[in-house]
Amino acid sequence: MAKIISVGSSADNSKNSESSFVKIFQGTWEFIKSQDKFTKFFIITALIVAILAPIFVLRYISRAATVDATDLEAESTSLKGDIVLGTDTLSSGGSYVRFDVFSTNLSSNPCVNSAPVGAGVARGTISIPKSGVYSIWARIRGEGDNSNSFFLQIDNGCLINIGDQIGMPLNTWVWVNYQNGNPASVLFKNLSAGTHNVKLIGREAKISVDRLIFTADPTCSPTDTGVNCLSQDQAATPTPTPVSGKTASILVNPSAGTFSPGQTFSVDLKIDGGGTPFNAAEATVVASSNIQVQSLTITPVSSGGCGFTWANKRSTPSAASLSFSGAILKTSSLNCTVYTLNLAALSSGTGTITITRGSVKSRITHKEILGSTTSGSYTFAMPLTPTPTPTLTPTSTPMPTPTPVPPTPTPVPTSMPTPTPTLTPTSMPTPTPTPVPPTPTSVPPTPTPIVIQTPAIDAQPTDTYSTAIDLTGTKTPEVTSIFVNGLSNGATYPTSTTWSIPVTLVIGPNTFVVYGRDASGHQSQNDSVTIVNHISGDINGDGMVDLTDLSMFGTDYENTDTLNYALSDMNGDGIIDLEDFSVIAGDYNGQ
Repeated sequence: MAKIISVGSSADNSKNSESSFVKIFQGTWEFIKSQDKFTKFFIITALIVAILAPIFVLRYISRAATVDATDLEAESTSLKGDIVLGTDTLSSGGSYVRFDVFSTNLSSNPCVNSAPVGAGVARGTISIPKSGVYSIWARIRGEGDNSNSFFLQIDNGCLINIGDQIGMPLNTWVWVNYQNGNPASVLFKNLSAGTHNVKLIGREAKISVDRLIFTADPTCSPTDTGVNCLSQDQAATPTPTPVSGKTASILVNPSAGTFSPGQTFSVDLKIDGGGTPFNAAEATVVASSNIQVQSLTITPVSSGGCGFTWANKRSTPSAASLSFSGAILKTSSLNCTVYTLNLAALSSGTGTITITRGSVKSRITHKEILGSTTSGSYTFAMPLTPTPTPTLTPTSTPMPTPTPVPPTPTPVPTSMPTPTPTLTPTSMPTPTPTPVPPTPTSVPPTPTPIVIQTPAIDAQPTDTYSTAIDLTGTKTPEVTSIFVNGLSNGATYPTSTTWSIPVTLVIGPNTFVVYGRDASGHQSQNDSVTIVNHISGDINGDGMVDLTDLSMFGTDYENTDTLNYALSDMNGDGIIDLEDFSVIAGDYNGQ
């Protein structure tokens, strides 16, 4: 016969477990009570630590994994103007940016939201994981009280003067989270979740910027490179160095040599994409005072030239100005020669061809890919050969000058008298009879109609590259519905007097007719707006991206004031620079 074994229910097992736990606790407590005071204190302390330690560890791990924070490596931004890239093993990622020219002592109060003329600008983006108030930290290195600040701008807001404290540690990396030189003026910003544009703008010379950190934890103060204020994923993954993805170089070739004063030699200015196709580049190129530029020859495409189209006259290189800014239309290059310089050494010493403020744009992404520049440095040594004896040039004998013969005067004919015209008498006007007004006919009064005020449309761009925009405007409170081209789909009303409706645009003119209705169905008069949607790069709207558009773009290139043509700003960042040139060159379909 089979033997039956009875197994208790889960409730019984739970009771047994609880009973066992109680017995263990009671036994432990009786053991502690039997010990002397010192042993009791030691055992109780050990038990408390054993219970609480896992809680604190889990809490720390949870915080490190979920902290709302993000960072921006300064050297990963797009550089423009008087700003250079530097390397330092003590910086985050091994590199940083440095502003080399004093731009202005412009105050950030009252609000100023445009970069000072001539200031270097580094542009980048940050991704905010969650809406909220963020503390902003910057890792900087200055060389004095007049070299310890820069401007920070977020989403075209007011310029913020970062740092600028008198007595700040010099020539070492420090973290600052304050503005206008006042450590008590801690910098906080209310940021929405998503991507935000960030600009680092030059204010003082010789100030280096390594990294920015945006953290929602107001208690966290970054140390070293700041990984302690980032999430575990961000801290575990090193920020790539600026050369990651930046494969291009601009170089003088040959970059060295020895020549005698008076001797002539030639060098090429080359661009190497490092395997990445590019279609736009620029650089400031300067020859030292002991080098004479005898000629500059643009290298033809058939001989390995870049085939650049220059942005405008001032960006076209010449013997008088070696700097350039150009783009390759419709195509790209992997490496090419911009031009050849024929040079002459003027005196003993070291002659240089210096490259600064370089930039190379990817044909695919239009983003920065310049990783390095190589300038030229040449030794000019006095020759050991004797000075040649000059050859005398014979003086030519002057030819006698013939005596001029005065011209024979031409007789002037005598004028005839002008006949006097005969006056014609003027006829008198006939008097007009006075009309008699008709007798008015009485008309019954017309009932007053209910008038609904026409909704107003906010100012809209007349021309755009966007295919979808939000039409916005104002209305009176009695208007309950807004219609655009007869439809109210997607309409929202942020307040009782404002409205917003998303619309899509096709290439060409798009006319939107807007009217409102009240709760009883009474309709207002119409208002309308016409917005022209252009294909990318088509500034004048003729459906082609050709030489006309390029000419219009050239008038706005590097313009920091009001634009001649709003659509010269291809990417909508408010700056007309090489990135925009790269875009229009890629879209070019003219001859």
